[in-house]
Amino acid sequence: MGVENVREPLLLQKKYYDNCPGCKVDQAKQLNPRLSIPNLLLIWMVVISVSLPISSLFPFLYFMVSFAIYLDLL
Repeated sequence: MGVENVREPLLLQKKYYDNCPGCKVDQAKQLNPRLSIPNLLLIWMVVISVSLPISSLFPFLYFMVSFAIYLDLL
């Protein structure tokens, strides 16, 4: 009934807004559908740099807890 009036599905209609980060990402994906190596490296560096302090502190925390258990402080 109403199918005859539909020429293009609603999901295919793209409307981009100014200063919208999601719209900028969608436009960048349309221009270059391949994997962006610089963006991948940037994300990788951020993840590694955020996880380094936790992984470097873990051995110290482990020995502090084991020493406290040894002295019956916990």
